[in-house]
Amino acid sequence: MTIRFCRSRLFMAGVVGCLLISSGCEALEQSGFIPESLLVNREEMARKENENRLRYLKEGDPEALRWLLGHRLYTGMPLAEVNRVLGQEGVEQVDDGWIKKQNARYRRSDTTYSWGPNSRGESVYLVFRGDQLVNFDPTEFR
Repeated sequence: MTIRFCRSRLFMAGVVGCLLISSGCEALEQSGFIPESLLVNREEMARKENENRLRYLKEGDPEALRWLLGHRLYTGMPLAEVNRVLGQEGVEQVDDGWIKKQNARYRRSDTTYSWGPNSRGESVYLVFRGDQLVNFDPTEFR
């Protein structure tokens, strides 16, 4: 009985996932499928993202950059989206062997980009495989 219940819940989760992908979030928002509290939270997060991006770009605020890294980036994110979130184009690092040696999960074919420096002279280095951010843990920045 438990197995059938779990399969049923898994099936429903799949159905919900397919609905999200196929019908788009806007349609789900209008239908009332997504609770208003989640929509408000999403709007609040977008506002915070904007505020922190502007503080980082205008003042080089390291805490604003840290917030963006910890709350808006995730593994698998495309380079263009990382550039959008951080508000500037990453600079490809040709000599990135020192970064790749620090983590055995990086490949020689991965590409490293840097953003910064911030007001303390610190830069952030992120590694991409193809066009996707790899081995990134946002909790390191929270």
